[in-house]
Amino acid sequence: MRRADIDFCLQSLLRDRFVMVDGRYSFIHTRFGGSGGNAANRSSERHEQEIAYLRRKWGPYLDVVQAKGTTRIVVRVER
Repeated sequence: MRRADIDFCLQSLLRDRFVMVDGRYSFIHTRFGGSGGNAANRSSERHEQEIAYLRRKWGPYLDVVQAKGTTRIVVRVER
């Protein structure tokens, strides 16, 4: 599952109540467009399957928003 980082973070929030996110670096890229790296493992169909899995598992705590060609996953938990 390529969305394992999201699933892991949500599990950590559930268990430990916090997650450290290092947001110092950001890269602009074209998703699903390249031929290198893990491009063979990425597809729009696989992406949708992973999002569906996260929605089933974390439904009430997760919002999936499509904006400007990007999938934003928003976590909603009470503090």
